[in-house]
Amino acid sequence: MIDHRLETLRVLRERGTVTATADALHLTPSTVSQQLRQLARDLGVDLLEAQGRRVRLTAAAHTVLRHADVLAAQWERARADLAGHRAGTAGRCGSAPSPAPSPRSWRRPPRLREEHPALAVHMSEKESEDAAHLLLARHCDIAVVVPSEQTPAPDDARFAQWPVLDEPQDLLVPAGHPLAAGGAARLADAAAEPWIGSPDRFDQHQLMLAACAAARP
Repeated sequence: MIDHRLETLRVLRERGTVTATADALHLTPSTVSQQLRQLARDLGVDLLEAQGRRVRLTAAAHTVLRHADVLAAQWERARADLAGHRAGTAGRCGSAPSPAPSPRSWRRPPRLREEHPALAVHMSEKESEDAAHLLLARHCDIAVVVPSEQTPAPDDARFAQWPVLDEPQDLLVPAGHPLAAGGAARLADAAAEPWIGSPDRFDQHQLMLAACAAARP
């Protein structure tokens, strides 16, 4: 019901380039460019302007996107209301938990299958930074993420967000280390220590950076 070209523009805002947008939507870059040119022509405004080898959204494009976000949210509410008129729940629900999801997210699919046998639940593991474009491109319905600078802000009106849990993190130190004396340790106390962490492409790395930033005096 919502013009698919508006969804393409929304994904472009999230992904930043035509090539990345095409990849997210499983289209060719030329198709994405054609959709956006047609949308601009129909609206009578320029949506993109060249910036070196890249493109950037115009002020008119940001105005269109504000309305597109409202339309998308309203349409999702309409679909939810219409679902209440059906005799049962059927269809497909896609979930994209991060590589370090809450155990609750893994228990939910079996419960959904038990409560709604006609609902096909599909789960795939994705990085948290991919959650926004997966949702915008409708490749999934639910995403479980580790909050970071790469994930939508809590007040991002495009998404309905709820906290799932707070997960304590363990600081491992060698035997005999001053911080191994017992009790809770503050990250600030380990600021000068050498660290071994997960690669920066993993959610745990972003979680560690966020925790360390919060621990700064």
